[in-house]
Amino acid sequence: MRPDIIPGAAFPDYELVDHTKTRRKLSELQGIDPMVPYTLVLEPGLKIYKIYNGYWFWGRPSTQELWQDLREVFRKSRPDFDITAPGLREDWNGEKKLHYPYASR
Repeated sequence: MRPDIIPGAAFPDYELVDHTKTRRKLSELQGIDPMVPYTLVLEPGLKIYKIYNGYWFWGRPSTQELWQDLREVFRKSRPDFDITAPGLREDWNGEKKLHYPYASR
């Protein structure tokens, strides 16, 4: 950690290169209004499943909410999420094309 980044100190106004290769300061990107903190829950392929936005405790997702969101994402994207689903036992004894990581081989 840099010695000038300590509690109570102003965060350095770094200048970084953006996606267009233009150098910009963090303060320029932020503007006058403070940035709104976002939490994104992503599905495979970087598809947005849910967006949480807000400040402080009441706007951020709890670990329980994230747990439930990820459970739904996995339920949608993994055919072997529910091992009791019809055909999964037969597939396990056969080609395993519905079971991770065997399906990717």
